[in-house]
This record gives sequence, structure tokens and C-alpha cells, in this order.
Amino acid sequence: MNPYTVSVVLPLYNPKGTWAEGFVQHVRNLNAALPAERIRYIVVHDGPAAPHVVSTFEVIAEVLPEVHFCQYHANRGKGFALRHGVRASQTEYTIMVDFDFPYALENILTVLADLQLGTDVVVGRRSSDYFSNLPLKRKLISRGYSLANQLLFQLPVYDTQSGLKGFNRSGRAVFLQTVIDRFLIDTEFLLRAARQRLRVGVIEVHLRPHVTFSNFGWKVLRAETRNLWRLVRLNRELHRRYRYGNAELASEPGVMAGERGFR
Repeated sequence: MNPYTVSVVLPLYNPKGTWAEGFVQHVRNLNAALPAERIRYIVVHDGPAAPHVVSTFEVIAEVLPEVHFCQYHANRGKGFALRHGVRASQTEYTIMVDFDFPYALENILTVLADLQLGTDVVVGRRSSDYFSNLPLKRKLISRGYSLANQLLFQLPVYDTQSGLKGFNRSGRAVFLQTVIDRFLIDTEFLLRAARQRLRVGVIEVHLRPHVTFSNFGWKVLRAETRNLWRLVRLNRELHRRYRYGNAELASEPGVMAGERGFR
């Protein structure tokens, strides 16, 4: 029997600085805020982790046995890491959040509360104070993707890139249908959830004080632009599949024509 009621999936890649103390404190804060829940923390390092990272998590697990650390042989992208962690979650509710817990604790509590009230998927929409803290290039990219979502897709929220999302078992099953390995997994997931008529809730999320952000590299931006156009094709396939209920559109089990080639 699974002793946990909630899973928190946290993607990670080459952490810098004194990250361990902050992570432990965030785990303790969330545990204290939800005393009625048994929370399992699934930390997924995107690729092979340095020995000091592995040893640090071994020490953390001695103090906080609910923290589970995993890694795999090659860097694949944030989307792949999230899918890896969600596949390991076996609880009624799953919450995905960035490793440094950049959002206010109240936002995470609201996600879980909305799920417990019957929402299938809860998505964070970044507030104006969030965008004011982004580096200029990242802010422009985020605004550009939001505009593209508005023009190309009919989604419950156009700002799909918030690092805070949660879902129940129905949402988990849809998330595991995704195939994108990078950042646009968020858009793909919401496309699939909306087309399959899951109940999607949106909350506004706010940053904790003193949170800083890194910038996107141009290589990532080029790859995500290609994925955006592939999502346009996928969107057409999903409309056809769920509008007419035609399960034979997939030429392979679980794979539609518009889904191939995502990275």
C-alpha cells in the first residue's frame, strides 16, 4: 500500500551554490503547512549528476526519507525529466514545481486544495510581479509564446510556462501521453487536457522574495520554435480524434502523426 497521498515532482540540472539548505527548508515548510498529508518528493536530475550532488541527496534522505532522488544516463530536457518523475508518482495528487520552489507557499497549497475539490488539472498563471523579475530576453520569449498560444490554440490559459502545476490521476494519465522533451511540454499537456475535456483550473502565482532567474540559450529557443509548429499539427490531430471519437487515427499505439519528432 502506498503510504503517500501527494507527490511533488522537482526537475533539477547541475545545481549551483548552497542549494541543499534551501531545498531542505522548503520541504520542511511544505510538510508543516500540510500536516494531514504524506508527501513524497521526487527529485529528477536531467542527466547524470555530479558525485557531490548524489552524495548530498544521500545525506538529505537520511534526514528526510520522503525525498527520492533519481537520474538517468543523458541530458534530455525539462519535459523528459518531468515525465520521468510523474511516471514514478503513484499518489492521488501530483504537483510539479521548480526545484528552488520559486512560488509563494500559499500558491502550492491552493493547487492542492483545488485538486481536492475536484479539479483535474490546476495551472499557475504568472503574475505581473513575476514578469517584472524576468531577464529581458526571457521576458520577451515568454510574452511571445503566450501570444503564439493565443493565436494558435484555444487553451484555458495562454501563459503556459509557469513552473507550478498539479493534477489528479486523470491529469496524470494525460501528462504521460506527452512526448515533448523540453519546455513546451507545458503547452502540449494543456492542449491534450483541454481536448480531452479535463476540468482545468487556473490560479495566479507570485514569486517568493529574492528569487533570481537564468536566461534561455538560443539553441533552446530554436528547438522550442520547431516544437511550437509541431504542436500546431498535433492540435489538428487532437481536434479530429476527440471531436469525432476516432481512436484509429493513431498509426502506432499512443502515437499520432503530429506527435513524432518532438525533442
